[in-house]
Amino acid sequence: MELDQDDLQLLPCSICNRKFAPDRLEKHVQVCEKLKNGNRKVFNAYAHRTKGTALEDYLKIHTRSQTPEGRSVRQDHAAKGRNQPQGRLPAGPGEPKEKIKANGNRVTCPHCSRHFAPEPAERHIPKCRLVKSRPPPPRPRP
Repeated sequence: MELDQDDLQLLPCSICNRKFAPDRLEKHVQVCEKLKNGNRKVFNAYAHRTKGTALEDYLKIHTRSQTPEGRSVRQDHAAKGRNQPQGRLPAGPGEPKEKIKANGNRVTCPHCSRHFAPEPAERHIPKCRLVKSRPPPPRPRP
């Protein structure tokens, strides 16, 4: 199979500057002009899949409104905001956490300064005493 010198010569498209063989350039320019105009419709795969099936007939009869009960998305969002509890917000990365209220029945571990309920404290304190590689105790809360 021998290639002519004309087959190796590539010509640029005047629209996209891609290079094509002379015999293919004319066809490409036709396609490239269509794409440049931007008149291409968005392909709806769902409509294509349901075309000619029983689901297509069902959807023609049973259409669902975009906004239920005539409410807009903005109204729904406002209603959800009003329904939120008005308690404290969780602490963010740069915000200080709210202090934990001291409960009278908590026991402080003498080794790590953590607070426990009475029963867990009985289990924790003997084990904590034996820990050798312990991180420093937490800073006391003011």
